[in-house]
Amino acid sequence: TMALHASARALQTLLVWLSDNCAWMVKSATALNVVAQFNLTTLLIFCGAIASALIGKTLKVLINTKRPLTSDKHTEDNGMPSSHATALSYWLTTIWVYTPANWRARLALCLIATVYVSAVLYARVFLQCHHTIDQVAAGAVLGTTCASLAITLLNDLL
Repeated sequence: TMALHASARALQTLLVWLSDNCAWMVKSATALNVVAQFNLTTLLIFCGAIASALIGKTLKVLINTKRPLTSDKHTEDNGMPSSHATALSYWLTTIWVYTPANWRARLALCLIATVYVSAVLYARVFLQCHHTIDQVAAGAVLGTTCASLAITLLNDLL
């Protein structure tokens, strides 16, 4: 049982680290993608991500729902919708659509990204208590919706 407890503690530490560092990880991955394959698709997806973030920040002000009382960020800003969930869901949706054609590479990248996003969203609610389940779910729906709209618009333009 000591080994199991140590493993659970190590997993919790990893999930908290992923959650705390996801902003720079996503920004770095996005910047690398833009530099590596600068084209109209990448530019429009990037613009959609910025629009998604702005919509999320605007909704936070309009909805005005605080973070949980247990959050160390309770007084800093509102929690609905979760900005992390919005950004990560946008990113994940575009990965599922725009990954390489090789099905093995696509499946591997998509599964890794899905596990990563799931782990961070889990940590935001259950380990760090920065958000409620509703706040994370709203962010996930917003991010997925914005990505879907950006992809549809992009397909119509190209």
